[in-house]
Amino acid sequence: MVGELAKGFQEFEVKPRSPWNYALKLDAREPAKSFELLVDAKTPPAHANPFDANTTPVKLVATARKLPQWGLAWNGVVAFDPPASPVRSDEPDERVTLVPYGSQDLRLTDFPVLGDPPPPPTKPLAFNFDDNTTTGWTWLGGGWWAHDGKLRTAHMDGGAPGYKALVENFACADFRIDAAVTPPPAGDAGVIFRVAKASVGADAYRATTPASAPA
Repeated sequence: MVGELAKGFQEFEVKPRSPWNYALKLDAREPAKSFELLVDAKTPPAHANPFDANTTPVKLVATARKLPQWGLAWNGVVAFDPPASPVRSDEPDERVTLVPYGSQDLRLTDFPVLGDPPPPPTKPLAFNFDDNTTTGWTWLGGGWWAHDGKLRTAHMDGGAPGYKALVENFACADFRIDAAVTPPPAGDAGVIFRVAKASVGADAYRATTPASAPA
């Protein structure tokens, strides 16, 4: 849709006309075999416009399933970050065509992958960050890194508050957290657990029951 925001300026709202929330079905051992490469032999790459979906000389075709639980974030404007792989879907297999990033106005660049969730851990999870690695963590907003035995974050200029570091796809019955949290000079910091659909924002998440808690 197009609307007049101010004289001489227009405001655009672009919405998808077809489903976008897919998870890819990949061969874990040989992922390249999961894609069919389509090359337009009639239009040499040197003369094709890769930024037009109708003329781009290269496309990929893959098998995927819709992921109904992956939808719009709490603001209703953007999508939630892709859920941590592997994910499950009972939807039927479909063949989807992927085109180069710049050839569409709405772009999806990060797909979850279908598969069985990992088994529950048999020992407590522990992160001391002594080796300055962040293996096992994912981010929603902010700038995150590990240093001097701490997981740290920095405010991003112009960024929204309420960004998060997540340990995902971790479910248990009995749960206890031992964590040391140092808040910033201005603002708050804390730990949340047993939540789903987390996104950027101070209270942007949904509480879950112990049996279904993914994080």
